Amino acid sequence: MSDFQVPWAAKSRALLLPSGPVGLLSSFGPPAGVARAMDAWLTEHGAGADADDAQLRDRCARDAYDAQAALPAGLSHDAPARVVPRHPLSAAPLAEHPIDAAVAAGRWEGFWRRFLDEIQGAGAPHLATEQGYRALFAAFVDAADAHLANLPAEPRLPDCRLSAHHALTSALVGARHGGQRAALLYLHLGPVQRFVTAARRTHDLWAGSYILSFLAFQALSAVARRLGPDAIVSPDVVRLPLARRLLFGRRAETPRDPWLLRAALPNKLLAVVPEHAGKACARAAIEAVTAAWETMAEGARSILHAAAGGLSWDAGFDEQIRHHLELDAVLQPWPGDRAEASRLFAELQRGDVLDDVWPPEHPDRPGLAYGPLFDLTHRVLSAHRTAPSLHGHPGDARPKCTQCGEREQMGPRVGVREQAAACRAFWTGISADARDGALQITQGEGLCAVCVTKRFAPQAYFGASSGAGLELRWEKEHDRVLLRFPSVPSIAAAPYLLHLKTQREGVGSKADGWLGALHALHNLLGFTPPGNLLPGLGALGRSDDLLNHDGSWLYETSYEPDVCWRNHFPASPTDEDRAKETYRSIEAATPGALKALRELCAAAGEARPSAYYAVIQLDGDRMGEWLTGRHPQGPALADLFPELAQSAGAQRKRPLFSALHGELSRRLGGLAEALHEVVARHLGRVVYAGGDDLLAFVPLGTALACLAAVRELFRSPEYLGGRVTVSAGVAIAHWRDPLRGVLQAARLAEKSAKEHERRDRFAIRLDRRSGEDLSLILPFEAGGHDVLKAVRELVRSARRTALQPADGPQELGSEERPGEPRETDGAQGLEGPREEEGLISPSVAYKLADELRLLGAAPDDTLLRAFWHRVEILLGYRRKRDGRRTRDLPAGIRALFEAQGEDPSPALEPARLIDLLLFVRFLLREEKGLGGLHERIAERGVDA
Repeated sequence: MSDFQVPWAAKSRALLLPSGPVGLLSSFGPPAGVARAMDAWLTEHGAGADADDAQLRDRCARDAYDAQAALPAGLSHDAPARVVPRHPLSAAPLAEHPIDAAVAAGRWEGFWRRFLDEIQGAGAPHLATEQGYRALFAAFVDAADAHLANLPAEPRLPDCRLSAHHALTSALVGARHGGQRAALLYLHLGPVQRFVTAARRTHDLWAGSYILSFLAFQALSAVARRLGPDAIVSPDVVRLPLARRLLFGRRAETPRDPWLLRAALPNKLLAVVPEHAGKACARAAIEAVTAAWETMAEGARSILHAAAGGLSWDAGFDEQIRHHLELDAVLQPWPGDRAEASRLFAELQRGDVLDDVWPPEHPDRPGLAYGPLFDLTHRVLSAHRTAPSLHGHPGDARPKCTQCGEREQMGPRVGVREQAAACRAFWTGISADARDGALQITQGEGLCAVCVTKRFAPQAYFGASSGAGLELRWEKEHDRVLLRFPSVPSIAAAPYLLHLKTQREGVGSKADGWLGALHALHNLLGFTPPGNLLPGLGALGRSDDLLNHDGSWLYETSYEPDVCWRNHFPASPTDEDRAKETYRSIEAATPGALKALRELCAAAGEARPSAYYAVIQLDGDRMGEWLTGRHPQGPALADLFPELAQSAGAQRKRPLFSALHGELSRRLGGLAEALHEVVARHLGRVVYAGGDDLLAFVPLGTALACLAAVRELFRSPEYLGGRVTVSAGVAIAHWRDPLRGVLQAARLAEKSAKEHERRDRFAIRLDRRSGEDLSLILPFEAGGHDVLKAVRELVRSARRTALQPADGPQELGSEERPGEPRETDGAQGLEGPREEEGLISPSVAYKLADELRLLGAAPDDTLLRAFWHRVEILLGYRRKRDGRRTRDLPAGIRALFEAQGEDPSPALEPARLIDLLLFVRFLLREEKGLGGLHERIAERGVDA
């Protein structure tokens, strides 16, 4: 871009000062005193007034206003004196009281004081330079967040933040300076799904997600450094932890900022760029991504070179790395007038869209084309991405990678007949030397160049002095904990670990005995425990010796000598291994360690860890339609302007506008941060949270509560609002099941939830080690009731009241011991032993199956009433002898199976009730005495 000089001083004035025709922003703009102070400060720091720049700024401000404008042709009204700011997706009010000019003036005063405090941290920036403008932009956004949040850009734009208008004005000034034309640059980075989910362990899954997020940041940073961060419409820039550290040079309170290691960036970039420099910008972004990826790969290769002992193994390594990334870019010029735009959209048979937002009587207002222009750019990029790829990477006779199954694994190239044996010998030799905890190469693995890079990038790039620049060092134990991800047994056992932590005073000697036995075992295995990797349990690292150890040590099978050897060495023990002193020492030590575990568990009560965990995969519904303004639930003009409700055209959808993308990115950035906290509160860990996607691991007992909290967060006014719906898949599996199959189950569950016509559903796929697998697809709401809450109430109700008689057998799921006093619920009249034991009885589902046969294909109301009467008896909600209702079936359960209001069909067929009850019974069985803890976590968090 040597032929293009960015006008940093002109952009600085456009960002900070109110601009545009007389009347624009006048009522909500800064008071005269603040405006004069800003002008003087800009002049003092190298951005003095210029007549030509002022004219360009006014023209760009006019176009930025038009790009955000809410009113299509034929519908206009005077700017109101007072306005309620509204959510850009739901149109819900964002403030309790309307904003007027006096309120806006006060906010500007606060903004200016905060801005000066913020900018002092950057020294004395010279605004004619790129570094000075970056400091200015960061201070502007921080001060605007603090004092101008939800302040509309103009009274007729209640859903457009003022800071978004200023940023777009500045971007247009930079793109059009010198008589140039602006353009939209849309860039996509892939592959995503097949790269991330090609994982044999949770570390690989997290590493793939974070690598993609970091590479997306490289693209963003390349454009922001050339044109200024205001040029990035989406994703959000300043609030991103990586950007604050690497782009704006702002440090967190501690260098070990865990937010730097959280994957939170979508794989798309939208920017406003100069048309003539657009290709250079795209090329710079692609080069930055490619350079970072190749540096990661080279670091990973160096680790394997050290282990290979000079053996040639990496033929084709560079080719696989070079052919892996998929980078697509679309550069769409911004038409300068209506005639040019008409020709463009007419060629694509999209003229009707243009006519909706750009009336012919205003031919010289190109800002009105933003909505159709983005829609066109989005369609072109989508079509390009779905086109078949014509390139591939060269293959050979080496076996396929055991992790991705897509590319050939690395290893020496020999004759075809000897090839498989040679590769196997190479990787067996590598695995024999790999003793570095979660990053070891295990026997049977053979990785391609891409999977080698994914495996070792945390060590060789993100934790290296010459790598990502995160100031983390892999060799430092307190840094390495940030570069690792907890194992599935650690997640499955997290509630029990919390239980032990809360019981620590009462089990002190038993806990010390167990920890001492583990310490001795680890010495024999040459293994260093990873430390706590679950923020919901406590500080990451070695803050509590009870949390230092992997969760697999809480399961008795891990103490079998062969299993112990296989879990910590590269392979199952051979006869030769069993003859070694190390194995004999382990064989002698494991019985004592197992005894110590049993004594600890006995001292801690009846609770035991569940062997099951859950993977939650969640995605916003039809987000592409929200991004392009085509979603049927998008706000109508009457939602934004109630005073126009009776006007012709007031029910038309609000046209797409630029600030929507910036505002949506801002909200999604904050949502990603909040999602990490919510999942941590439920003792889980997020793999990826960015854009509108979430992938997280959580314990089984907190999975439903976590899913409910995540959905509530998505739809809260602070983030996406109540009109956006989500679909989720929940895969439940044993911690010993292969991870790849569990991830596949989560994807299929989410897909099945999305395939429903109405979406807004969650699907559960339960893979039991004993018994049949189970699948459920449930709506989040039925008849106005919260279904997740209803299912949890059903579990809680069964746990509390479905108790065995003193002389009866103890059923799975009961929390009382035989012969203990029975729980009493005097308010509901439940006292003494009950004849029907409800959900904990394994016969309930089968009895219901018999009842359902009586209903037939189309049961009438009488049969349905009889059916529900029988259901309530079987579940213990009525006394069997007199039929009297003793309590109510949780709200929402019955609503799932009955037509509601105008809806002629229920959400589920009655036969699906059996599956629901079997699922609830499974949850009860797997609580293993931790049900009360699960409920406290759901209601009040870990600290409660």
